[in-house]
Amino acid sequence: MSVFSGTERDSAADIARIARKVQHDGFAFEESATILRHVGAGPGWDRLHRAWDDLPLDHYLHSGHRFRRRRYGRFHTTQGGDLRPRPHGPYFQTPETNPYAGGIDRHYQPIMTPTWQSGLFQALVALDTEIVSTALAEPSAWNADVHLFRIEASEGEPASPTPEGIHRDGNVAFAVHLFDYRCRGGRTSLYRGDEVITTTLAERGDTLIVDDRRLLHCVSDILPASNQVSGSRDVMIVDFYR
Repeated sequence: MSVFSGTERDSAADIARIARKVQHDGFAFEESATILRHVGAGPGWDRLHRAWDDLPLDHYLHSGHRFRRRRYGRFHTTQGGDLRPRPHGPYFQTPETNPYAGGIDRHYQPIMTPTWQSGLFQALVALDTEIVSTALAEPSAWNADVHLFRIEASEGEPASPTPEGIHRDGNVAFAVHLFDYRCRGGRTSLYRGDEVITTTLAERGDTLIVDDRRLLHCVSDILPASNQVSGSRDVMIVDFYR
């Protein structure tokens, strides 16, 4: 499978540039234009985005909250675009990593086969794999957990994309791809020592890649857009670990 839709020379230059950012800063934010140049800007985005309309509620939120929907998939990925499913199982984080919901096996419905077999899904994971492997100068084979999230807010009731607060995910690195932003808020903050870097993923395809070992992160609450009674934020997150 071809990893990129652009020319090989432009693709290699982009990969090297983004990887240098991750090496130097611990993260890289790429606006949608760069990502779309690599994976395409066609109807594949709309087709893949339909999967977010079939995300079950996350029943591990506290106090009966119902603002998060998600699916979860376990894969093996290598440079060159080879993506293979691993047996489905529970998602686990230590309580030290996630004091909100860590220390227990969380059972989520798997990402459906037609979803992960779509060309865009595979292209995004392949792009992330190339960047992470190049940036960290580590072997190119990874375990990758992929999460599809929808955060839903209603009028007078904001919703938190990261109810655990400032944290690490407990992985080597992760990538966030924005699919839909129909809200206010959702500002990502990255913490590197005493420095705080903020950005908002607001356009379809906006992407953030983070070395999870070097930076902490959180995302601010979302609210409905002005004159709206509800709002939502849809992202695909790819976690890389051994």
